[in-house]
Amino acid sequence: MFCTKCGAKLDDGAKFCSKCGSSAGGTVTPVRQVFEASNQPEENLPVAQWVRKLARSPLFIIAVIAFTWVLISTINNAKESNILYTIYEVADTFGIESEIRYLLSDIAPTINGISGFVTAFSILPSVAIAVGLWMLLISAFNPDKTAFSGKGLIPIRIVYKVELVLTWIPFILVEISLIASFISNIGVLIEYSKYRDMGSVILTTIIVSIVSILVVGLSYMIKIQFYSGIVRTTNTAYSVIEYNNVRYDISAYAAIYLIVVGILKFVVVGSISGISFVSVCDSTSFILFGCVMLIFRNKMLSMMKQQYSAYSSCLSGYTISQKETHTM
Repeated sequence: MFCTKCGAKLDDGAKFCSKCGSSAGGTVTPVRQVFEASNQPEENLPVAQWVRKLARSPLFIIAVIAFTWVLISTINNAKESNILYTIYEVADTFGIESEIRYLLSDIAPTINGISGFVTAFSILPSVAIAVGLWMLLISAFNPDKTAFSGKGLIPIRIVYKVELVLTWIPFILVEISLIASFISNIGVLIEYSKYRDMGSVILTTIIVSIVSILVVGLSYMIKIQFYSGIVRTTNTAYSVIEYNNVRYDISAYAAIYLIVVGILKFVVVGSISGISFVSVCDSTSFILFGCVMLIFRNKMLSMMKQQYSAYSSCLSGYTISQKETHTM
């Protein structure tokens, strides 16, 4: 241990510094001990256990339950609203439902199979996320504190990595097609301008094309930033839980995105189709997950500041001690 005032090394159990007389209560831990703390047993490290406490909080529990309820409702609605059901409903409005049923009787099983596959494929990411959330929640409530695991974050991270790739690909293709169309249209208009004045048309085309490229690009980038933020946040949470590392790479953008989308879902869906229990659960899950991410982010920032302060204090004390040693 070292004295924080003069940096002199203190004997174990010393109450006062033998060099300057300061209380030993103000001593600091040497730099090496700060780094070696990461290898101590989990019960001596507050980081992973704080995340466990957050996973056991009402905010996270309600968010997981609400998300799961929306997923179950979506699956039930998908069973009732397959392609054939929609076709029969439309045919019924024209009074030809029986005829359509007869015409499609032979291929109805095939259509149902395709519809089921499409539905299952579209819901699969949400199912993987729900499984991951429940794995994390169950692990948090395990009586054995050391059994808390971040493995539930793995399927969530995989889902959003896939979503990120599947968003980047169409973004690039759409932007390339828009730029190519813009160049082609300008070339045609310039060619026509040889025969008539096309200045205003060319200017309008340029403005419309640029606005279209920017708007489409912005809409894709909003999603890309969100998916990327979730991937980074899940990586951070996994590292914090599994290795007791204090990390700060938690996306505030993704958290705010979830909260804003949750509020918009509640307002827009409520004004169009009315407020239902499922819509409330949907909005609630988004808002609460966003709040949990912000709480997690702020706590990690606070812990990093504490570690930096302790490290700076240790380094200062160690440096002073070394100077005193060299001058003696």
